[in-house]
Amino acid sequence: MDHRVERVWLSLGGIGMGAIFGSGVVERWGSAFESVLISANFVTLLSALGGAAAGGLISYFIAKQASRETAAREKETLLANEHAQALSCMVTTMQAANRLFTLDKDLKRASTPLNGIQPWQILQASAGPGSPPLRYSPREFTPFIKAKSADVVHRSLLLAERLDSLEAAFAEYSRRRVELEQFLLPLSSFTSGAMSSAIPPNLQTPAKYRMDTLNRLILQMAEFCARDLADAQSLMKDLNTAFTRYFGDKANFRLEIDAVE
Repeated sequence: MDHRVERVWLSLGGIGMGAIFGSGVVERWGSAFESVLISANFVTLLSALGGAAAGGLISYFIAKQASRETAAREKETLLANEHAQALSCMVTTMQAANRLFTLDKDLKRASTPLNGIQPWQILQASAGPGSPPLRYSPREFTPFIKAKSADVVHRSLLLAERLDSLEAAFAEYSRRRVELEQFLLPLSSFTSGAMSSAIPPNLQTPAKYRMDTLNRLILQMAEFCARDLADAQSLMKDLNTAFTRYFGDKANFRLEIDAVE
């Protein structure tokens, strides 16, 4: 009986000791935790941790804002560069159209002369060197390609080539006309400020050949120039449309054809 009681007591004692041990842990750490909560070091630690977290959030949002501002500036810079490229392309096209317009006006007048006057007698030779050839830069077409108007690339380059051909033809016409003037000069006389030429029979054939060559050049140039000027006007309209579509309210430039004779 005593032996059995002792065993029960040990079991109960184990339970009691376990309970006491558990209670001791709670009391010990509870007291320590309460001390930690009210200690200056813990408050300082929490403040430091809170400050670090707040500082990290502030740094994150500042970096995010800086990234957005950098992206916005880069986008604005890119758009400004594209705006300048598009304007350069449009100005080059305007110059081509102006040169075609001037040449077309002179050729039309010469190709429809009054009775008794030949076209070469109206269209004078150019004096001095001509204007330098117009050239497009590939970058100038970037905004129009982005605006889904890639066809203007081919049309612009073709217009520049046609203008080159016309101006080369006019330079050749000028050279041949000067040769004709030199050919006729020994046979000519001035009366009341006008020059008249008396061509002897043996020189009439070469003289007529030279004159007919100049007249054919004028008629051919007039035909080609009228076509190219119409193409330039159509191209200018399409450039205006693409420019406005791509740049919206920043599209502060338009190409216009001056049709005044």
